[in-house]
Amino acid sequence: MSQAQLRALEAYTRMMDVNGTAQIFRAAVELGVLDALETGQKTAAQLAAACQVEQEPAELLLGALCAAGVIEQYADHFALAQVMHLMPSEFRDLGDRYWQHLAEFIRTGKSIPHVETSALDETDFHVER
Repeated sequence: MSQAQLRALEAYTRMMDVNGTAQIFRAAVELGVLDALETGQKTAAQLAAACQVEQEPAELLLGALCAAGVIEQYADHFALAQVMHLMPSEFRDLGDRYWQHLAEFIRTGKSIPHVETSALDETDFHVER
């Protein structure tokens, strides 16, 4: 395999990793895993019960979330990583509400509406301290 092909394969693998991490994070948000951990550490069994999911696949998700640095494991318990304590829950969409305008911006050159003239309000930009 040529060096150019190896670089292309490495670039593809990096893109897949980034996408996979985002999908894992979104699944955790959708299933309520992060919300369940806001009240404190829990075991995989406790999280599976709280989120009404099967324990074995939940354990796979928890392992991936640990690898991504979203949660941490202490013996049999899982807890939110420090970064999650700094991220208000309203930002758990990872900025999707802004990124969803990217294709339209590229197509038309029009940026997202200014706050004063859009359906977005100050709560879309508020950071709790």
